[in-house]
Amino acid sequence: MPQIIHIDIMCNECGNCESFCPYDSEPYHEKFTLFHTIEGFKSSKNQGFLILEQTDIKDITVKVRLGDKVVETSLTNQENKLPQDIAELIQLVYNEYRYILLV
Repeated sequence: MPQIIHIDIMCNECGNCESFCPYDSEPYHEKFTLFHTIEGFKSSKNQGFLILEQTDIKDITVKVRLGDKVVETSLTNQENKLPQDIAELIQLVYNEYRYILLV
C-alpha cells in the first residue's frame, strides 16, 4: 500500500524530490496523486484521485486513474471496482487528513 501521496496542488514538479530521493525514482510522477481540480486530473498522467462530491461523510464520489483506466464511482458503492487498498487510502485521506483537501 502506498505510504505517501503526492499532493498535486502543492507541487510544481521542479524535480527536487527526484534529486534528493534515496531511491532511483521520480516521486512526483510515481506516487499516488491527490488532485484538487478536474483540470489538474485531466492534464496529468499520474495515477491518483479527485474527490468530486461529498454528499455526507460516508458517501464520497471520486474519479480515480489507475494505469490507463479512469473510473468515477462512489466509495460506498459495492460495485466500485476499485482495489480495496486504493479505496481504503482515499477513505483514510478523507477521514483523517481532510485539511489537505482544503488547500
